[in-house]
Amino acid sequence: MVQLASLSGRWTVLVPCLWILASVGCGSGNSVEASFEANLIASTKVTAKVAYDVIIDDPSGEVEVSNAVIVAANRPPDRRVDIYRDGEKESFILLAGELIECRDDICRPVTEDSRQSALDRLSFVDVTIGFSDLLSDEGTQDLDVRALPHRTIVGLDAECFEARWREVISETCFSATGVLLLNDLRNPERGLGGSVQATSVQFEVSDEDLSPETPVEGLSPSQ
Repeated sequence: MVQLASLSGRWTVLVPCLWILASVGCGSGNSVEASFEANLIASTKVTAKVAYDVIIDDPSGEVEVSNAVIVAANRPPDRRVDIYRDGEKESFILLAGELIECRDDICRPVTEDSRQSALDRLSFVDVTIGFSDLLSDEGTQDLDVRALPHRTIVGLDAECFEARWREVISETCFSATGVLLLNDLRNPERGLGGSVQATSVQFEVSDEDLSPETPVEGLSPSQ
């Protein structure tokens, strides 16, 4: 089972730790840190459909998740995350308050008993589903954020930051409306790293973008 990794120890999965960094606060509260936090908050609220390449760099071969393509559609309060890896597709959908998991063209509501397992599999790319279950509140004194030069990513101006938390260094970039465009993580001491980078962004999200392709087992059509 995929677990939320300890960023200072052996990684078992790539975890975009920008949400962890958000949860631990931003130290002294200067303008750069305030802008970083504001972008983190905006990234959970913006309406957008974004495709990402997820790349893991682990010379040891210990990381248990292969490279992947992620498509995240967000139209609060609804959200859908499609994960493509090893020729397979898995989807997690938060729609009308219901958490749904789809695999092998079968969609089922996630029960309380299986919720944590589903969140564990999802945690390496998206933690807006089950925020309180996945965020860490440790290490506030260790966080350091500085501004980086703006970049252009998928044709959008990107505001970028470097955040350091213990041994982990992340470069994180957002669009003007808060869309996450890049999260590149490095642990130089252990030679580990990984990145999530946008390859396309659209700012309209339709009902079709969010809805399961097949009927959800155990739910009536009206639900």
